[in-house]
Amino acid sequence: MFVRVALERRSDRIRPRVEIARRLVSGGIRELTLADTVGAADPRTVGERVARVANELPNVPLSLHVHDTAGYGLANVYAASTAGVATFEGALAGLGGCPFAPGATGNLDLVKMARFLARCGATLDVDIDALERAAHVVREAVGRGTPLSAPLAHAH
Repeated sequence: MFVRVALERRSDRIRPRVEIARRLVSGGIRELTLADTVGAADPRTVGERVARVANELPNVPLSLHVHDTAGYGLANVYAASTAGVATFEGALAGLGGCPFAPGATGNLDLVKMARFLARCGATLDVDIDALERAAHVVREAVGRGTPLSAPLAHAH
C-alpha cells in the first residue's frame, strides 16, 4: 500500500499531510509517493518538502510523481533525488495531465528523466533504449507526446 502527499508551496499545508502519512505508516503502508500533480512546484519547494517528509518518516521509501507544466520537472527530480527519493513516476512520451488543473501538461517524459538521471550518475534499473522505442510506439499510436531533445546520456 502507498499514499500520495501533494507538494504545495504553502508551508502550512505539508504538516497535516505528514500527519496523515504518519498514521498510515503506523497502519502498515510501505511506500509514500509525493506528488507534484499539477507541475507547479519548484526545485526549492520539492527539496524542502522531500527532506521534511524523509526526516519525519525515515524508514519509509519515498517516490515522486512528476509533471512538467512549469518546466521544472527535471530540476525537481534532481532536488528530490538529493533529498532522499530513489523512485520516480513519469509517463512514456510525457502523456497524461491533471483533471483538476485545466491546461496542465502531462507527466515528465520517462526517457528524458532516465537520460537525465543517468547523466547525473544514478544507477538505473531500466533500459533507456527500450524505453525510447516504447515511447516512439506511444507517440505514433496517439499522434502526440513530448518531442525528444538531443540525448543527454546514452545507455550502454
